[in-house]
Amino acid sequence: MKITIPYLIRKRASFLRLKLKTSLTVMNVLSYIYIFLHDSNFFLFKLMRRYRYTFEVKRGYGVASDVPALYIETINQCNAHCFMCPIHKLSRPVGYMEYDLYQKVINEYAQLGKSILLSNYGEPLLDPLLIKRIKYAKSKGLRVEFFTNGLLLNKNMSKDLLECGLDSLIVSMYAARSQTYKRIYGCESLEKVTKNIQLFLQLRKADYKQINTKINLKWLIMNENKEEVSCFVKEWKSKVDFINIGVGLSSRAGSIEFANVKNRVHQLYKRANPCVWPFHGLIILPNGDVTICCEDWDGKAIVGNVQHSTILNIWNSDKIKQIREYMLKCDWKLVPSICKRCDRPLQPSLSSWWM
Repeated sequence: MKITIPYLIRKRASFLRLKLKTSLTVMNVLSYIYIFLHDSNFFLFKLMRRYRYTFEVKRGYGVASDVPALYIETINQCNAHCFMCPIHKLSRPVGYMEYDLYQKVINEYAQLGKSILLSNYGEPLLDPLLIKRIKYAKSKGLRVEFFTNGLLLNKNMSKDLLECGLDSLIVSMYAARSQTYKRIYGCESLEKVTKNIQLFLQLRKADYKQINTKINLKWLIMNENKEEVSCFVKEWKSKVDFINIGVGLSSRAGSIEFANVKNRVHQLYKRANPCVWPFHGLIILPNGDVTICCEDWDGKAIVGNVQHSTILNIWNSDKIKQIREYMLKCDWKLVPSICKRCDRPLQPSLSSWWM
């Protein structure tokens, strides 16, 4: 089983392809050193940022024949009330994606990519067509996974997910204690989610040994749960296939009050990174609108609609290419308005600092 901290593999076998024995404590120290160097404007980061223009063609200035990643928000409703999520503040239409539109998307993307994520905002297990959608995507040769809070992962749902060919189930589980879970998710259901995960694992082991559906747990470190990380890892490391540990809450494009966005303008011009999202993939909302970033929770940076265009045409459109150009140049006056309020370009990232 793998345990990761952002971009660094937290397992004892290796570190950054060097055959060095490491512990979780050492990995934490190394990650904090990396963040410190980033925040201090270390000369290597400055040097490599100048090199980013070399990658213009590779990063999307020519016509791309594939789309690296596709996120499909089949439903934008949720049964939890996480304090850091704006899902219940949507001004865009609330509902789920029509199946005909979904089929169109899958038929197109099957020619462009290999994997889809049936998640963005909302709880996929609320989608009445979820199992049917997974089966259709699998019939087209795509790898399928999605995020869930696990509240609806009962016995029947677990069986359906195992039988339909789902490749990976990612459960967001940010607490190891009931009171912490309630503070974060707005409900007292940690015991229920824990039992649901255990039941899924039992079913997979007993009745579905031939099924290769992976179950991954995702933990996001925040002030509310940072003291419980070791307890969480200890409890689950021998049971699930993968644990991903992330750090830092995002501002959701400036919409969340707790985000640290003070001195925003000054910091942006001083040491912001190009955001990877315009180069990474597309997010399709239930009504067919396409946005370029998971921070765009209310659909304010729409670059097209798959009901009126194709995925590939949207990916190669002048509108999205212009956004990529602004990002590569760190021209924060011309990026979409939501990008100007976002704190992601200020967060250290091994996938973007060199761009």
